[in-house]
Amino acid sequence: MKAAIFDMDGTLLDSMTFWYSLRQRVVDHLDLTLPPGEGVDAKTLSEMMDYISMLSDGNITPEEVHQVHHEIIEGYYTSEAQAKPGVVAYLDLLEKNGVRCCVATETDTPLAHLALRQAGIDEYFGFVISAKDVGTNKHEPTIFYKAAEMLDSSISDVIVFEDSYYAAKTATEAGFKVYSVWDENQMWRPGDITEVSELHYPTFEDYVKYRIVQ
Repeated sequence: MKAAIFDMDGTLLDSMTFWYSLRQRVVDHLDLTLPPGEGVDAKTLSEMMDYISMLSDGNITPEEVHQVHHEIIEGYYTSEAQAKPGVVAYLDLLEKNGVRCCVATETDTPLAHLALRQAGIDEYFGFVISAKDVGTNKHEPTIFYKAAEMLDSSISDVIVFEDSYYAAKTATEAGFKVYSVWDENQMWRPGDITEVSELHYPTFEDYVKYRIVQ
């Protein structure tokens, strides 16, 4: 392993519970009540904004809903985001072994920087690249190819660290080795990440314990 590409939410950060609660937080912040049996999690962001605006009888515009949505994310990343167990120790181990590291995330780059700084791990990464920077998401391998290029490394020398099945599958099919970690929210997602991972441990504490630097 000469270089490593890390996912952020659910991999480096213990943040997926926040993401799953985000839209309900928006509703609560706006002091609105969902009708019985209704939810906002299954809606796209645009649909969610329109729906919440409708709940307010048009008193809150979709644009205002989006602003609240952004402010709640920014507030979380600025003051609450925490690294998962073993992350700091593992990043320190990689640094001591000369492994160059970056973050590839579907979160916007400025927000990712806030989160990594709050978690105290920003100094370990040479750069952050987001899906928005490359114009696609992790269902496509573009972000992984671009990160490897920016690391000045061949695919065979790079390990991708992920917690989600679909992103791990994309990276594996693109020729990368994937090392994965468990996140409790995996049980609600389709796919078995271990099937598309070269190596899988529950936490980064295990990666430190077994000194996984190859």
